[in-house]
Amino acid sequence: YKLCLGVFPNGRDKGEGTHLAVHVHVMGGEFDDHLQWPLKQDITVILRNQLSNSHHLHLDCSFTELLPGLRVVELDSVATEGSGTNQFVLLSKLGHNQQKNTEYLRGNCLYFEVC
Repeated sequence: YKLCLGVFPNGRDKGEGTHLAVHVHVMGGEFDDHLQWPLKQDITVILRNQLSNSHHLHLDCSFTELLPGLRVVELDSVATEGSGTNQFVLLSKLGHNQQKNTEYLRGNCLYFEVC
């Protein structure tokens, strides 16, 4: 399956201006004719803590609630379709937190893992 991670740094809808929004989208790919549709596998998005190998933030995305066979072909459609949340993490929590030893935003970069 061909997937796209949509990240909206300033949030969307209810999370606009306060949260980081994250969505996973299924896109058309060259092997679609050989894959089973709809996609039934859950996808996990992990926002990595850049200071240590702990306190990563996880988001589980499910495609079972979406329309059967949903595939996004054009990137313009990514903003409106997919699985995720508009309120993944507060923007204020992305910076350095000495007590928790976390820093998700470092050098203007966020690191995501999708599995």
